[in-house]
Amino acid sequence: MNLTRLHQRSSFQSLAAGSFLVLSSLISAAWAQNTSTAAGEVEFMRGVGFAQSAGQTPRTLGKGLQLQEGDRLTTADGASAVIKLQDGTRMTVRPGSEMVLSQFKYKADAPDNSMVINMLRGGLRAITGLIAKSSPNAARIQTNTATIGIRGTIVARLATAHGVIYVGAPAPTNTASTSCLRPVP
Repeated sequence: MNLTRLHQRSSFQSLAAGSFLVLSSLISAAWAQNTSTAAGEVEFMRGVGFAQSAGQTPRTLGKGLQLQEGDRLTTADGASAVIKLQDGTRMTVRPGSEMVLSQFKYKADAPDNSMVINMLRGGLRAITGLIAKSSPNAARIQTNTATIGIRGTIVARLATAHGVIYVGAPAPTNTASTSCLRPVP
């Protein structure tokens, strides 16, 4: 075999090996992204919205779309999305909003579960899940400025022949009763 042919063969083998390494790296990265544990998913979407991981192309929000830690979620004007996270947290992302799921670590009974959401603009309504229940300081929503309305607990009012019974919250203060589950004449 002459030297030129040997050099061509060696160059082809090097090129093939390099191509194989690049291809296997791309496949590994795609596999790792698809097998990572999802932070949650979109339960409902009305209008147009996107989720985008760092360095990736935006994904259109729609029912069943898996969300990852680090995703930036945006909703257009007039659009809203309902998001359910793995710990049971449910959020309604309001129209014209942008938020980042900066941190989400959840494993049942783990002591280091945490959630951090950066609300950049717009609004959301949330019912917290197991992270906040087990460790209230581990679930945070960060904003530059915010208006927060806390609605408290679920309230039911039952009118009976003996008066009104308030269930699940203190009864309004009056002379007849100030405690929960007691008739108000």
